[in-house]
Order: sequence, then structure tokens, then C-alpha cells
Amino acid sequence: MILEKKYYLVDSKELVDLLIQHINEKEIIAYDTETDSLNPRKGRIVGFSVSGEEGVGFYMPTMTWNTETETLEECQIEGIGCHRIAKKIISMLVGKKLVMHNASFTVVLQITSTKSTCYLHFGLILPC
Repeated sequence: MILEKKYYLVDSKELVDLLIQHINEKEIIAYDTETDSLNPRKGRIVGFSVSGEEGVGFYMPTMTWNTETETLEECQIEGIGCHRIAKKIISMLVGKKLVMHNASFTVVLQITSTKSTCYLHFGLILPC
């Protein structure tokens, strides 16, 4: 049996919607973050991956390297910052059974205040 694989780079509203549908339909989700550092206290999240089914995966970059300015810049989808979109998507993982690579680095703690919700990944702060 050959497994048909579907891997998506989430860079459009349509793919954000597909990712949200995928998360809503699955009970068990594999989740991982990519950072710009091996130091969890100084690093920044540059993207994350999600999969709830064998052979299906989504990667959403939140920051990309600008070769002209030699800096990381926040990605945008239809004029909306990807950190804002990521917060919505990550909040959908609450209550799911998560499978994580290096979970001690990636574990998500939700900090809620009256003004905003931020996600802290052991020192990696996803901007509000």
C-alpha cells in the first residue's frame, strides 16, 4: 500500500482554513515549534508544525529571514501578522491529546490577562 502524502506550507487564508479544519477533526495532534535559538530563554518562535494524520502535515512560518536587512521579520497572510494567526490556531490545541518532540522545550503554557492571551514556550514568548 502506498500512502499518499500531503504536506502544506501554510501561507494563505485557504491553507489556514484547511489547517483549522484539520485540527477540529482530529483528537490526537503532533505539534512542534521551530525557533531561532537552542536557548529556550532567548529564542523566538519562527514557525510550528501540526499533524493529526499519518502522511498529512502543516507547517506555518511565523517569521522569515530577510536577506537584505539580515533580520527576522514577521510573516503576513493577507495583511495579518502570522503571530496573531498562530495564537488562534495554537489555542485550538487546548483539550487535544498532543504528541510533541522535545516537549520540555515546546510545552505550551497559556497566560491569560484581561487584555490579551500570550503563549509562553519555556521562555519563548509568542508576541500578543
